[in-house]
Amino acid sequence: MGSVLLLKIGGIYNILCALLHVIFPKMFRWDKIMKLLPDDKRLILEPSLHIMNWCMAVFLGNTCVHFTCAYLRAINAGPGKNAAYFDRNILGYPHLHASALVHRD
Repeated sequence: MGSVLLLKIGGIYNILCALLHVIFPKMFRWDKIMKLLPDDKRLILEPSLHIMNWCMAVFLGNTCVHFTCAYLRAINAGPGKNAAYFDRNILGYPHLHASALVHRD
């Protein structure tokens, strides 16, 4: 498989994981499960669970941004294309040279 296809698959996978984390509370019925816990344990566990879940969703969303940048760089680094322009002007890395990052077979 080509690197561009793998980047597309990875980006879609991360988007699906982020969306899945958003619907976890309803999918696993956290509200009903939390009611079964004693009050002292629920006061600690419920906010922690939601915070960890949203942190994971934000992390996966951030990963999607990185996959998008890597994908755009990959399609701009092909033969005859100027990846250095993409690095300097789109990503904002003036010191980055495309020749150091492009994998040569």
